[in-house]
Amino acid sequence: MPSDIDTLTQDIVREAPKMKNAVLGIEPSLRLSITVAIMPLPNSFSFVKTISLVNTRKLPSNDSDQENIILSVSEESALELFNKLLRSKEYKKKADSLLSIKLNADDFVKFQKNDNRELKRFLAYRLNKTNSDEFSNELIKTITNLIDESSSYEDLQKAIKKLASSMKEESESTLILPLKIKVGTFAGEESSIPDYIQNLLQKICSNKVLYLTERRKQIGKEEADKLLELKVTRGGTKILQSIQ
Repeated sequence: MPSDIDTLTQDIVREAPKMKNAVLGIEPSLRLSITVAIMPLPNSFSFVKTISLVNTRKLPSNDSDQENIILSVSEESALELFNKLLRSKEYKKKADSLLSIKLNADDFVKFQKNDNRELKRFLAYRLNKTNSDEFSNELIKTITNLIDESSSYEDLQKAIKKLASSMKEESESTLILPLKIKVGTFAGEESSIPDYIQNLLQKICSNKVLYLTERRKQIGKEEADKLLELKVTRGGTKILQSIQ
């Protein structure tokens, strides 16, 4: 809509004032075009490859509307973004798992007096319900070290919360690390995704998309005859009941 064009141009100028004259050339009649690409295995994921404003009245060509490119992401940049997202999720998962382990004061005293084998069995039981063995072993070692280094149950609680908070901060900072392989934007190459692109994508995500529902062929004469045959055939009643 024209109002969406206005919002987009205002966002661009707010973040990149030098592009003020350039956005004046964006016509309200232009339409938003988005290309989504899917990377092959083993790291299969989808990403927004290009966002551009195009004139639907003109036939597309290889170099048309280059001045109206809002975002352009290469496969190399997409892979870097994807790996950043995975690392961020891993830090957050560690933090959440760390906070999910509920140890009371009695557990702390018991595990400090005994060797670590009982503690490891207890933690493994808790963690293996939701995490892989590899990740569980790493977290078990972390919590075991925290218990050994803590002089009291209160110190342990503080240490766990501090470490979890540090992991969450690491998760957030990983996402905002500058890209080594830059992406193309309306204002030129950037080492991060501009806010006006983030706002645009959120706007698109909020739109409802119509889709075709699943269509099933109705039962015809052939299927009806088969069901009737089962009904009057010895042993067919059980099969018919299973179908029903």
